[in-house]
Amino acid sequence: MREFMWGGEGRVPLWKRLANLSWTPIGTVWGTLDEWYSSAKLLPMFLLQLMWTFGYKPEQRREFREQTLEVLRRGNPALDWVGTGGGAFVGELERR
Repeated sequence: MREFMWGGEGRVPLWKRLANLSWTPIGTVWGTLDEWYSSAKLLPMFLLQLMWTFGYKPEQRREFREQTLEVLRRGNPALDWVGTGGGAFVGELERR
């Protein structure tokens, strides 16, 4: 932290220190906006999890859980999800 704020061995000019400090509020604001935007996309999944908790479609919950555990077992959930049934057309999903 000291090196970031004041520089290493040599003296860092004031303008450079202020430029480094300017990233702190920028990161805070951007991180907050980014999380806010992402949470809206996750809301339907949170609602579905809540509905499952109260007994909605237990067979669907069981199937989803099995797929999730399989993907986690493989070690890379973000990439493996497509290979376990994600990315299908709506018509294919309705036939399942």
